[in-house]
Amino acid sequence: MGELLMKKRLISIFTVIVMVLSFMPVGVFASDDTSGTEGSKISVSSINFENKNLTYKAGNKDTLKVNILPAEASLDDVEFTSSNSNVVSVDNSGNIAAKSRGSAVITCKAKDVDIEDTCNITVNQPVTSVKLNKTGISLFPKKSFVLKASIYPSDANDRRYKYTTSNSKVATVTSSGKVTAKSYGSAYIYAAALDGSGKKASCKVNVVRAVTKIKLNKTTVKKKIGSKYQLKAKLYPSNAYNKKVKYYTSNKNVVKVNSKTGKLYFVGPGKATITCKALNGSGRKVKCKVVSLCKKPGWYKKSGKKYYAKKNGTLVYGVASIKGTRYYFHPKTGVMQKKVWKYVKIGGKRYKLYFNSKGKQAQNVDKLIGKQKKYLVTVNTKTNTVIIYAKDKKYGYIIPVKAMVCSTGVASSPTIRGTFKLRRIGKWHELMNSVYGQYCTQISGNYLFHSAWYYQRGNKKSISVSEYKKLGRNASHGCVRLTVADAKWIYDRCAGSTVKVFSTTRKAPLKKPKRPNPRRVSGDRGYCPTDPAFKK
Repeated sequence: MGELLMKKRLISIFTVIVMVLSFMPVGVFASDDTSGTEGSKISVSSINFENKNLTYKAGNKDTLKVNILPAEASLDDVEFTSSNSNVVSVDNSGNIAAKSRGSAVITCKAKDVDIEDTCNITVNQPVTSVKLNKTGISLFPKKSFVLKASIYPSDANDRRYKYTTSNSKVATVTSSGKVTAKSYGSAYIYAAALDGSGKKASCKVNVVRAVTKIKLNKTTVKKKIGSKYQLKAKLYPSNAYNKKVKYYTSNKNVVKVNSKTGKLYFVGPGKATITCKALNGSGRKVKCKVVSLCKKPGWYKKSGKKYYAKKNGTLVYGVASIKGTRYYFHPKTGVMQKKVWKYVKIGGKRYKLYFNSKGKQAQNVDKLIGKQKKYLVTVNTKTNTVIIYAKDKKYGYIIPVKAMVCSTGVASSPTIRGTFKLRRIGKWHELMNSVYGQYCTQISGNYLFHSAWYYQRGNKKSISVSEYKKLGRNASHGCVRLTVADAKWIYDRCAGSTVKVFSTTRKAPLKKPKRPNPRRVSGDRGYCPTDPAFKK
């Protein structure tokens, strides 16, 4: 009986041991020693991850815990895979590496049977660094600056941050990064990530004294070309922040300046402005007017440009008459202008003048502007000059086209004055005392524009030479006598246009032309050299 009982107990103990071994879990670090199992195949009966859902930070590594049954099963009997290896990678030992923000499913699957289990892994991307657009700034009291924070990497899960100041009495900061200086001193502004990473950036703020005033040793300097001069600046208050200055010139062709020292070099004629500006951001500046004088009066040439200097060496600007000829000089640089239209005032009236390729005012712009629909014809009985005007789109009839020498009425029979409309009368027309005029255009009543009178109608070689020579002075019985070419010009172009007849000593925009000499045929008879009939 005792032996039988002992056998039963041994059998029971063995059975329990077998049952315990059959349910023992196998970890991912289980031995892959298969000695003693040669010739037999172990089939996996169960796979279970200890944690079905795990969360990591990018860069973390870990070994997954998985229970594999039966106990005889080894790692060679299963395989691990990741649904997104860019987020989480896994090897066949269950070692994982969290790579980037996202989620992935890790699967542990038996090789020979359809048994598997999964683990869901979420990878969060923490903030790795915070940067500010400035690491140090200097501000004057009450001035502001906006800091801008950048969170890295761009795919961090929580990209929130917060601004704080180390000393609100010196500088404050808003939630949007606006820093405002309060009082003199230093403070740090921090931008800290709120994801718990502890990452932050800082900017040192210095609240400093501003330059309130700059004084130069000279505010006006006149020197001849080739001279030098040293400007000196003094800044206030004496304890101001950054008392450096920089000098600028408005025209380096006139005066050059050393931007650091303020030394001036007079290199060309004209005017310029030197500006001395504080570099501490206060915006304070002061100006010095500079005039570079020519060494002698008259024309001055430099780099293909022409200027004209007065007796004191200063340049002429705008419109100027030099030896009876008008020129136009740039109002800022003094450079003579060529091939340009300019509005100028002469005798208190505005005109639009053209200055030709030599810089001289053109006395005849007829070909330049072409034939116009209407003109304004003016007759000055005081100077015996006719001036034709074309219309400017902006200011009306202010473009002097051409001037004509004429003869108006003598004192006993003056030319009618006023404003009238012109009308053609005829190419030949009897005047008085059996004499004739060419290209006759009516001013009013018997007052006409016409050539100097002829002895015979149609005979172009019968002009009165003595009367023709009176062009340029009062000589007619009230009509306005002209050269043949000028009478024809008015006859051909001005019918329907307005004519104004007046007497004034005011300066005119065009010169009074010289009278061409007549060609004598015999006695007092001859012909006008401007007559198209005698043009070769």
